[in-house]
Amino acid sequence: MVHGNDDTGPPLAVPGCWRATWWSLLVIGASSGACQKSDDRPPLAGDAVGEAKNDKPRPDETDDDLLVEDTESFNCGETSIELPVKRPSFYFVLDASESMLEVMTGTGGRTRFWGARTAIGTMLRAVGHRVNYGAAVFPEPHSDDACSAGAEVYSLRPGLRNEADAASNPQLDGLEFALRKITPTGATPISATLAGLHDHIVAMGERTHVFLLTDGAPNCGTNGGCGPSRCIPNIDGLRIQGGPDCDDSFNCCDTGWFPHLCLDDQIAALELEKLRDADVGAYVIGIPGSETYADVLDGLAAAAGTGVARDGGIGYYRVDDVEQLATTLTQLGQDAALTCELPLEMAPTSAAKVRVFADGSELLLDEEDGWHWLDETHVQLDGDACRNWKRGDWDNLRIVEGCDSFVR
Repeated sequence: MVHGNDDTGPPLAVPGCWRATWWSLLVIGASSGACQKSDDRPPLAGDAVGEAKNDKPRPDETDDDLLVEDTESFNCGETSIELPVKRPSFYFVLDASESMLEVMTGTGGRTRFWGARTAIGTMLRAVGHRVNYGAAVFPEPHSDDACSAGAEVYSLRPGLRNEADAASNPQLDGLEFALRKITPTGATPISATLAGLHDHIVAMGERTHVFLLTDGAPNCGTNGGCGPSRCIPNIDGLRIQGGPDCDDSFNCCDTGWFPHLCLDDQIAALELEKLRDADVGAYVIGIPGSETYADVLDGLAAAAGTGVARDGGIGYYRVDDVEQLATTLTQLGQDAALTCELPLEMAPTSAAKVRVFADGSELLLDEEDGWHWLDETHVQLDGDACRNWKRGDWDNLRIVEGCDSFVR
C-alpha cells in the first residue's frame, strides 16, 4: 500500500501540457490541453507543521531509534551511560523538472512528482525513526532560470517514531509539506545540483546515503550545443511548436535553439564518482518516463558504484509504477538502515563494561547469536541477532556502558 496525501489537485489533462515557459515551445505530437495547478495547501494548525515548525527539533523532540527508553531490569549498582549508535543519514535529491507534471502509472491519474514524494513517505514510515533525513529538489524551485542548480528544501534532522496514538509525525509531516509546496518546472540540472550539494552531503558523515530520483536524463551542462544524437528533444522526437520537428533533418540543440538541452551525463557521472570516493552511497532511481535514457542512467549508477547487477556491470533502479517505486525505496532504506555493523558516536571508557540489549533482552558478547567488537567504536551483531535486526523483528537496540559484559 502506498501512503500519501489525497489533497493534491487534479492531474494534467494530457502529457504534453506545459506551463508557459521555455519548454512550452516544445510539444509532443499535436496534443493540447489546459494545465491545472496543484491545490495543495498547508495542513491544519493542529498539525504543527509549516514554515514556523520547519526548524530543527528541540532535544526533547528527538527519538533515537537505537536506544530503548525503558531500561527494563538493567541495574548493576553502578552509574551507566548510553553509547548512542550513529544514525544513517538519508538525503533525497528529487527531480522537480517540468516533465514531473506528467501522469505516473499507478497514481490514479496523479503526477510523477506526487508519486515520487508519496513513495518517499512510504519508505520513511517504515524506517524513518531509525535515520536522519532531508531533501533537495532540482532545479531551484523559486528561480526563473530553468537550469538553476537545485536547492535544499528540508534540512537533515532525526526522524521520529510513528506513534500509534499520535495525530501526526512532525518530522515526516514537515518533509511532506515542504515537497507539497513545490511546483515542478524547468529542466534537469543534475550535475550542477550534485556539485552544489557535494560538501553539504559529505559533511553529513559516516553512513550517508543519497537517493537520486529522476524521470529523465541530466542536461543544462552547456550552452555550446551538441549533435542530434545527444540532443534530448531530438532523442525524444519532439517538435518546436509552430516550427520544425526535432529529427535528423533539424537539430533542436543548435546554439540558436535549445543548447542547454544537450545530455550532461558525463559531468553528472563525475559528480557521483566524487560522492562514492567520499564513501557516500548514491542510488540512481529512474521513475516512469526515464526508459529512453536507460543506458545513460546505467552509466550514472556505475559511477555511483551502487545499483542492480546487470550484464556484468551495475545498472540503475528502474521502476514502472508508484507501487514499485515505494517498494524499491523501502527495500533500499531497510538495507541501509538495518545493518549489523553499528558505529558508536563515542568509544566506551571500558569495553568490558558494555552490554547490548535488543527490545530489552540482553545479547551475549562473543556468542554465535550475540555480538562482538570490531574495534573500539564499532559493534557487530552476529548470527540470529543480525538476522533478527535486519528483518526488523526488533524495534530498538540499546548499548550501555556500566556493568561487566555478560559472557556465558
